[in-house]
Amino acid sequence: MKPEISQKTSVLRFLCPLIFLIYGAAGADETFPAPPELKPDVDFWVSIFTTYSAEEGVLHDNRNLAIIYDRLAMPSTLSRRERQRRVAARRKELTAVLRSLASGKREKLSDEQARVLALWPDDVDNKTLKDAASRIRYQQGLRERFREGLERSGRWRNYVNEQFTALGVPVEIVALPHVESSYNPGARSHVGASGIWQFTRSTGRRYMRVDHVVDERNDPFSATRAAGRLLAYNYSITGNWPMAITAYNHGLAGVRRAMKQFGDTAYVEILRNYKGRTFGFASRNFYVAFLAAKEVDQNAEKYFS
Repeated sequence: MKPEISQKTSVLRFLCPLIFLIYGAAGADETFPAPPELKPDVDFWVSIFTTYSAEEGVLHDNRNLAIIYDRLAMPSTLSRRERQRRVAARRKELTAVLRSLASGKREKLSDEQARVLALWPDDVDNKTLKDAASRIRYQQGLRERFREGLERSGRWRNYVNEQFTALGVPVEIVALPHVESSYNPGARSHVGASGIWQFTRSTGRRYMRVDHVVDERNDPFSATRAAGRLLAYNYSITGNWPMAITAYNHGLAGVRRAMKQFGDTAYVEILRNYKGRTFGFASRNFYVAFLAAKEVDQNAEKYFS
């Protein structure tokens, strides 16, 4: 998360009642639109959150999330190096298969070649397969982590709902920390984001005390208030929640460039085709992962009975 535009408290005090009125007049589908084109992406993340355990993972196409090449066992007894070795070895095998198919081979296929080809539409062309050979990504299962996050979230859910309602932020965004941190106050990312809302130090300082003595990013209550203010501000700039949520991860400057290029509500085109320098896999998938987390959060008994 690296939002780039600061704000003043007085502006938020003016905007929050307006945001609340706008949100209150909108239906759920209008608030968090889920175009049919994004359904495979949402389904992918639902499966990662609920089907695949921490001792397994999938190799998949990082653009077309409907394409899952293989399911790999990753027992917790394996070292990190051995896990990486297994992923690399299987990725190398799949890359070779895709390159062979990309050369135009369609007859006398091996069982593996036939299986991989069948994952794609019947009319898939050679260029698509060639490009896919360089897009194989590994994703570990998160079932146990998500379940634990559901249990932890109960400690702060009422407070999140209270704060977000006061700010005019949809309470459904209570599901966002499942994507960010699994509601672990001690969570810390490789780029230094911290707490259940994963604030970086620079962004955190705009809303909380973050210094060598006190770091309120790790206080779920202070961080929740800060997250609500940030999300409200993002919405005041973008005018819609898909882009406001995407900006929470990618930053407002990049999201505004994408909106200028494709249109304010061209969600599919932006998530599929925007080529911002730092608009990588995490940013492209942040909103659809949120939609998946919201689905699981609201239907926990269905997925974790």
